[in-house]
Amino acid sequence: MTKQVLILAVLAVGSVFAQTIGPVRINMPDSTYHAQLRGKSGTRTAAQIYQGTWNGSSSIRSFEFYVTVTGRYDLYIDPAGGSSYSLQSTWGKTPGKMVIGTDLGTILEKANGSLQWLNTALATGSVKSTQIYDGTIEAVDLMDSLITLAKISHTLKDYIDASGGGTITNFPDDETIKEKGSHELYAVPATVPVAFAAGDSLPSVADTTAHSFKTANTAATTIRGFPGAINGRRFNLLFGDDSTTVADNDSLALPGDLELQFNSGDIARFWKVDGVVRLEEMQIF
Repeated sequence: MTKQVLILAVLAVGSVFAQTIGPVRINMPDSTYHAQLRGKSGTRTAAQIYQGTWNGSSSIRSFEFYVTVTGRYDLYIDPAGGSSYSLQSTWGKTPGKMVIGTDLGTILEKANGSLQWLNTALATGSVKSTQIYDGTIEAVDLMDSLITLAKISHTLKDYIDASGGGTITNFPDDETIKEKGSHELYAVPATVPVAFAAGDSLPSVADTTAHSFKTANTAATTIRGFPGAINGRRFNLLFGDDSTTVADNDSLALPGDLELQFNSGDIARFWKVDGVVRLEEMQIF
C-alpha cells in the first residue's frame, strides 16, 4: 500500500511539471486602482512585493501579478491609483492567501526526488548517510543497532562501574530496570530488602539503589511517613515484626484514613504520586 501511494504521488507531481504557471489575476472595479501582493512576515515570501498590472481585455478585466515565489500573501490596494496602499484584510484573512508562483516546479521537483528516493529506500531497505542531513546512518548500522535486554543490561552495568557507583554481578539475570521519578532509568541488584532502624517512625526510602525495605521493630512503632520517597517511584515494604503500625496523615495516604496494624510476613506496596505516598497494595499473611 505504501509503495502504491508513493508511485501515485510521483506520477501526480510529473503531471504538474507539464503545466505552465500563469499570472495571478485579481478583479478590481477598473484600471484606476493600483494593487500589490506583499509576502507575509515570518514566511518564505516575507521579502516579496509584486505590483499588479491592469489587463483590460474584455474577457479578463483584472490586475495580473507575475509571482515567482510560492507562499502566502496579503493584498494591498489604492483606489486613487497612487501610493497610499491599504491592506484588504478580507482577501487573505489573517494567515494570508496561498499564491502559486513560478517556482512551484522547482519545489515539486525536489519533492519528487525525495519521493523517488524514499520509494527506492523502502523497496531495498537501504538508508545511506549521504541521504540523511549531516548523518552517519548506514543500513548495516541499523541492522547492528537492534536493542535487546542483554544490551541494555550490559550498558547499565558498564555505566555504573565506570561512574564508581558500585559493581553489578551476575547480569542480566540478577538485575532489574526500575522507573524513577525523574523519568530516568536506574539499575537495581536483586538483593535482600534494606532494613529500617528499630523504632524509626519516619524511615527514609531515599536509597535509590533499593526498591524494597523491611521493618525490624522490637517495640510498638507507628510509621507516619517515608522521607526521601521520589515522585512516581514505587517501593515494597516487608514487615519483619508484629509491632508495626502505619498511620494515615497528610504525606501518607491509606484506605479509609485508617491506622493499619501489620504482622510479620505481611507486604505492602507504596507509590508516591503528587507529593503523597499512597498505599497501593497489601498482602496479608
